[in-house]
Amino acid sequence: MDVYEVFYEGSHRFCKALEAFLGGGADVLMRLIFAWLIENGCLEIEGLTVDDYVRLLKESGGKSRNLIISSFIGCLGRE
Repeated sequence: MDVYEVFYEGSHRFCKALEAFLGGGADVLMRLIFAWLIENGCLEIEGLTVDDYVRLLKESGGKSRNLIISSFIGCLGRE
């Protein structure tokens, strides 16, 4: 399974793999990525913070997964 499939199928598994690889640096990296995505308008859901996105990414379950995936709709069609 490639990294995109792991992220799409189970973001919590993606986080665990990232933490296994980067240790404590995984949270820092995720926070930087989500901060950039929010700052550049790539995430659609108002009111969610960087910490909210990191928490959702670490949770298992369809609701968290669907919320994260639907947030990325803002990135579609961008150049």
